[in-house]
Amino acid sequence: DLEALQRTTSVYLKDKQIDMIPKSLSHFDLSLHAWEPKLTVTLQIDLDNEGNILHQSFYESTFNNIRRYNYDDFQIDANNKDSQYFDTLQLLNEISHKLRHKRNSSWWLMDYEEWLRNWNKWGSHHRIIESLMVLANQTTWRHLIEAWRDTIYKRHDNLNEISFYKASPSFHTWLQIQNYTQFTSPIRRYVDIVNHRIIKSLLRGEENPYRRADLLFIAEHMN
Repeated sequence: DLEALQRTTSVYLKDKQIDMIPKSLSHFDLSLHAWEPKLTVTLQIDLDNEGNILHQSFYESTFNNIRRYNYDDFQIDANNKDSQYFDTLQLLNEISHKLRHKRNSSWWLMDYEEWLRNWNKWGSHHRIIESLMVLANQTTWRHLIEAWRDTIYKRHDNLNEISFYKASPSFHTWLQIQNYTQFTSPIRRYVDIVNHRIIKSLLRGEENPYRRADLLFIAEHMN
């Protein structure tokens, strides 16, 4: 854990990957390989037809991944009507479109060239995954705020600076949403490990495992 905190994240280079946690964990024991049941924290989100969150719940679970995708395979199945997962992927695409539309309504505030540069670098499969990841992370901070739990936020106060971590909330300028934290990648980002532990403490009726001073230190170290 101390080594993971020191590294703060996995690093992806052109010819290699430097893992935050040992490869035996990040690539095998904890990775969601197809048809290998894994212990996970599940976030279940119910949406209405406009993409508004009706209800969310976190729970510990045993997760059995029936199909492990990379970006290319995801796009192939999303375009193939004969794929057994085509209907599911089309539904995800529809949900992603509605989620992005809700956020895009505020993007007129942003610098257009900055928006266009980022938008054009992604294919539709990237947009689907990005939208669902943002939804999960956005739901996480709401859940923690409603439970009065301190956490670490990913902040982007203006488009002319890089994003950074802080133990206090703020409007995320790039995503155009109120507050943002990270939950979806605990095997490659230390802040996600922190949030998993805080959520588990809520599920088990325990105190927050981190004092505010701890969160301030971790946030500053990650920056």
